[in-house]
Amino acid sequence: MDNLQILAKTLGEELVKEMLVPEIEKLSKDVKWRVRLATVTFLPNLMKFISLELFTDKISPILKSYLEDTVH
Repeated sequence: MDNLQILAKTLGEELVKEMLVPEIEKLSKDVKWRVRLATVTFLPNLMKFISLELFTDKISPILKSYLEDTVH
């Protein structure tokens, strides 16, 4: 378990929604492709700690935006 998983598990879903998701949204739009890659790499680990509703509302749009990312 990596540090972000431990943090997400400790915080609980509500605090993940309030604290981590806005940062993930910000990092998913970073100008550096390596930051975006690291962000998308973390998302599967986050899925273990959030509801389907939170995924649909907040994370799904981020994943869709990665499909339009020009860096391959």
